[in-house]
Amino acid sequence: MIFTKKFFINLVENRFIKNIFVYFYCFFSIFFCLFLIACNENSNENSNENSNENSNKNSDSSKINKNVRNVLTIPVSKLPNYSINFAKNNELQNIVFDGIISPQIEYNAAFRVGGKIIQQDIKVGDILSANQILAKLDLTDFILAENIAKSAVNTANSNFITAKNDYLRYKKLAEKNFVSSAMLENKLNILNAAQAQLNHSNNQLKLNTNQKEYAILKNENSKSIVLQKFTEVGQVVAAGQAIYKLAIID
Repeated sequence: MIFTKKFFINLVENRFIKNIFVYFYCFFSIFFCLFLIACNENSNENSNENSNENSNKNSDSSKINKNVRNVLTIPVSKLPNYSINFAKNNELQNIVFDGIISPQIEYNAAFRVGGKIIQQDIKVGDILSANQILAKLDLTDFILAENIAKSAVNTANSNFITAKNDYLRYKKLAEKNFVSSAMLENKLNILNAAQAQLNHSNNQLKLNTNQKEYAILKNENSKSIVLQKFTEVGQVVAAGQAIYKLAIID
């Protein structure tokens, strides 16, 4: 009786253990299959993304290559009848290229002072000679400023002559001890101040004269061509504002 009980208990325990192993094996098999499926989907997505990136790069590079054009520069002045021949199938073919011919030296012609334009007869494409007039500003204000400077020079010159005569007269009196040395020194200081004022007036007159000359725009190079015109008659321009765009052709 005791033996049968032990055998039955062992049998039950062995079946329970077997069932546990069977369940565990099934669960592990299902989990492993799901894991393989998920890995396969991720690899497919990565491959699709890489293929899309490569296709986008190839399309962008093809667009860039389509937009890029080869450029050929030729010194026209040295080789006016220059031509290019290409051999294809043992036959020479003339090739035509599109391009922009531009001068080597370009610059903007501008006034060194501001004012209102009253003359501008030069047109685009005109050939300019040396010192040819391009445009003029209204000279009224410049002439007035020059006249004021001339008046200031005349006044300063009169004051200088008076101060000089006073100094020479006091110098003779000082030699005879009729005046003190302090008074002679005072006259010398007045003479020096009059001299400085005269120099300042002369410099101001030169400045105003130069500004009047700057109101006339000229071609400073030997030979040029007009490429572009920026202003018109009646327009008020500032100092340094471009009036013409010129190119040196000499």
